[in-house]
Amino acid sequence: MATLTAFEPRPYVLPRQVAEIELVQALPEDFKVYSPFYKRDILRVGMVYWLQSSVTGIIEQTPRRLTEYCNQDELKEWLDLKMVWIAKNSFG
Repeated sequence: MATLTAFEPRPYVLPRQVAEIELVQALPEDFKVYSPFYKRDILRVGMVYWLQSSVTGIIEQTPRRLTEYCNQDELKEWLDLKMVWIAKNSFG
């Protein structure tokens, strides 16, 4: 189902901002954090990353977020193929 804005042009244009983020290739240790409770490394849930196409080389515009439900085998494969990028500086 289309929205109302798809049928009619908007009466005004909202200003748009563009942000630039410097990215670096991710390493496996970027996705781990030490847990004193478990006394081992665990997945860094909430980590933001971008995926690069192995065909075109273009990095996706929409970032992804690491969750406890993500496929870790798929993430490892992407890391091995150097397709995963993370922000050089934290958003903090």
